[in-house]
Amino acid sequence: MNLQKYKFINWVLLLFVVILTSGCFKWTRYAGDGTFVDNGLLSYANRYMVELGEIDISRVGINNYTLKGLPRATLIVYLQITEDKQNSWGEKKNYPAIVRVKLQNSKGQYLIQEESSLNQWTRSYSALDNFSHLYIRGDSDSSGSYFDSEKKDVYKLSVEILSSSFNRPTSVLLVGWTR
Repeated sequence: MNLQKYKFINWVLLLFVVILTSGCFKWTRYAGDGTFVDNGLLSYANRYMVELGEIDISRVGINNYTLKGLPRATLIVYLQITEDKQNSWGEKKNYPAIVRVKLQNSKGQYLIQEESSLNQWTRSYSALDNFSHLYIRGDSDSSGSYFDSEKKDVYKLSVEILSSSFNRPTSVLLVGWTR
């Protein structure tokens, strides 16, 4: 094998390794609450994730977060509910809680302002998993729990439990993709 062909193969292998390992790194500009993960260029719908931690869904109260240094992306505010058993297709779950979600940018504009029973939220899940993601779909009158972030903006997120009669481990997540 000649030297040029050998160098070319090495460069191709190096590029392949870089692409494979480019996911799952921290976005170095994120300085807000929680943990930010960039799952890499090859991950489209769930490229970005901010894990804001667990909340007590059984108690009335408010949870406030600051989001600073997000990438330019479309993000969804999710509540991740740990189920009492493994999910199965078509199974209806009951989430007896009323939750208010607000997201405000640095100009004081509300990008999200929603309040409803978790039973009205959209449930996203996989069979065989033991958790579900709940979010609010947008329509012509609201953006639901979706928003478009800008790199230099600072956001204030509040998740308020207004009433609840159930208790399961629940976390607040942001998940999204590049715009």
